[in-house]
Amino acid sequence: MKPLSQSKSFKLIKEEGFKAWLEYRYFKILRTYEKHIVLKFTKQFKPLPKNYKFILCSYSVSAHWALGEFLQFCNLKKVIAFEDGLTCYYTAKRKLKKVKNSQSYLDLIFWNKENKYISNITSIFEPTKILILTRDPISRFKTFINHGLCDKRTIYHLNDQFDAIYYIGKNGYEINNTKPDCKGLFYWMQPSKKVTTNFNYYSNIKAFLESKKEFKIFYIDCKELDSKIAFNTMNKLAKILDFNPPNIKDKEKFEHKFWNKFAHLLPFNLLLDKKTFPYLSKDIRLNICEAKLSNTPPPICSIDIKSFILDKNYTYYKNLSIYIDENDFNILKEHKKLFEEVKTYLLKFSVFLKEQIEFKEENFINEQDILNYLKENKDLRVYIKNLLDYELTHIKEHRPDIIASWKYYEEFERMCEELDGRA
Repeated sequence: MKPLSQSKSFKLIKEEGFKAWLEYRYFKILRTYEKHIVLKFTKQFKPLPKNYKFILCSYSVSAHWALGEFLQFCNLKKVIAFEDGLTCYYTAKRKLKKVKNSQSYLDLIFWNKENKYISNITSIFEPTKILILTRDPISRFKTFINHGLCDKRTIYHLNDQFDAIYYIGKNGYEINNTKPDCKGLFYWMQPSKKVTTNFNYYSNIKAFLESKKEFKIFYIDCKELDSKIAFNTMNKLAKILDFNPPNIKDKEKFEHKFWNKFAHLLPFNLLLDKKTFPYLSKDIRLNICEAKLSNTPPPICSIDIKSFILDKNYTYYKNLSIYIDENDFNILKEHKKLFEEVKTYLLKFSVFLKEQIEFKEENFINEQDILNYLKENKDLRVYIKNLLDYELTHIKEHRPDIIASWKYYEEFERMCEELDGRA
């Protein structure tokens, strides 16, 4: 348990006063209330202020992170209105009141498979456009299995052990399971709130389709967010959903792959604190992250010192930056022994980083592995087949081109026909 002096409440009172603390406590209690009670009675609530352009339905392992970043590059503010089966009504209402010129969108985040009161939430929205993010189901299963977790601490101290990725939680393995395994699909079948991948496309929009209000449904497949065409895709979406198109000066930002080999591993934050090093005049922080895009400035007052730490022949030298405040760097250089210890520690991290990435490349499964596993497990195959037959109904009817583009789903359908006599 944290000492009182380190609590958020204590910090708020000290830095912003008693009034700020009261507001913080009020909204914390309100958030608990809306999580556990409001959704059951949402039909009794007034619609949220129509200060948003559209609604986005987000699904995991479907490039939702990339789309969220791209929308932010277009100066749209995300306001979460629903997440994990829980409404965020009051929080969303408060945030929408602060939005200027309707430059926002509502995000309905569908991680969990169980959304008991989803049919209630249509009442809190005005008629609008709804954008739904899709991806080939077999590819989603692949990323679901490969995803892994890393309880990486926010801040590291000199000589702390590095936290490796492990494969538990998102795919249900034991903590000592060191690599992805298709057996995680059986965990996915279970009605667990911990499972963060669902395919409830039709179940989640059925109430919108049956509503007396007019909601227009649009689909976008994650392939349309590929780095080569993402900029053009966002221009098209801007016209459909009536938001500002991306600036040509930002085109490079749309070519960045967000979920990449550095996922879970970066950023890496190192703290040299006065308590541990009393001879320092202040705390010093270093940050290892992906190298900034050419048109994105580094953090204020920070400089990239990777040339002082890493060998230029290091595999990921061009991919990384090591940032430190310029004044802090001058202080660090004055303490040569400490600086050498920092360099040694960060070099160890660079080796660890390379090993973790190589492990991913050697052990990650692919779509064909998923298909082969389903071929050998009839109960699982039939369960997925029945689920997708229902949940893809609306997409098949309105965007058959998206379904036709799913190479691995097509192979799955063919397999079911050959093995089970069902197409």
